Amino acid sequence: MTIKSQDLASESDRLEIASDWLLRIQTGSLDSEELAQWLQWYDADSANRSAFEKVQATFESIHALPQSERSAWASRLDALEQPEGQHFRAKSRSRLPVLPHWFSRPVWATAFALTIALIAGVVVWQLGRDGSVETSAFKTERAIHRDISLPDGSRVRLGAKSQLFVNFTSETRYVVLEGGEAFFNVAKDKERPFLVQAGEVTIRAVGTEFNVRRVMDKTIVAVTEGVVEVRQSLRPRQSTNSGASKAIRVVAGEQVSIDPAAAVVAVKQVASEAVVGWQEGRLEFVDEPLGMVIETINRYSHREIVITDKAISEFRFSGTVSREHIDEWVFALAEIFPVDVRRVGNETVLISHRPVTAGQDFRFGSHVR
Repeated sequence: MTIKSQDLASESDRLEIASDWLLRIQTGSLDSEELAQWLQWYDADSANRSAFEKVQATFESIHALPQSERSAWASRLDALEQPEGQHFRAKSRSRLPVLPHWFSRPVWATAFALTIALIAGVVVWQLGRDGSVETSAFKTERAIHRDISLPDGSRVRLGAKSQLFVNFTSETRYVVLEGGEAFFNVAKDKERPFLVQAGEVTIRAVGTEFNVRRVMDKTIVAVTEGVVEVRQSLRPRQSTNSGASKAIRVVAGEQVSIDPAAAVVAVKQVASEAVVGWQEGRLEFVDEPLGMVIETINRYSHREIVITDKAISEFRFSGTVSREHIDEWVFALAEIFPVDVRRVGNETVLISHRPVTAGQDFRFGSHVR
């Protein structure tokens, strides 16, 4: 086998694996552990990500076809997969819609993977037709945002290094934010509540705009329009008969930060400009622990920032950090906190403790831009 043939075979394998993952995601057959395995495979190699995006793009293009054309796809694919359909394959392909540009490579290298991907599209259409389920998964890389249109007309802006899992049924619109941050613009549908699960927190909305950020063990929910209800799943030592806390009503201009370890949840005022700032390149923080700030910034920094002393994570910080000036910001921390900041190689920045000298006072939150 030539090197070129080996490359094609490798890509065919990736497409087949990507198609299998997509099929399982779209039919809602993945549990949380399997979803984590998919994310691990997706992250492991840029070629894996490319293969998955190709397959997903093919599925989405077929899913957008009119019902009659999707039915034709289902019939032809079924014929192609039957043993007696071998002779039918050659003449049937000419009647299929235009294939993506990457399919112009030798058919033997990608035909099987493409067929599975297209079947996945048909499966979702069939499930959607009888109102059963529509499922999707989305993921972003470091410093990359993604705009997502959901089947009900809702829109999501997915922040950097974030994961979102969507499951819509005829009764419920259910979204899981596995990590990172997302801004939701929810289409009104009083018959189908819109639920966002973020760790131990569930946010319920009908038609509204709100932001959800997961950082460390905490979940921060901020509303810019309308109203949401926020509930926290109680841990065993906190549990009641219902197993859930009382709903917290959060209206436009308010923010709630939920820490599973804290007994009290506080709602405070927040400016809409601060809530959406991350979408415009501004990461805004008000009296947050430095550890939470650094974890958020790491979703945008091209260098991993590591705090070496747990006590440093508790320093309070207020301020705005520009995505374009993260390096300058992190090194400026040494001027306002008792820390040393040093670069290790090209990919890591360490923040370590520095003894406080006489006359220095670092008890108060600091403002750094």
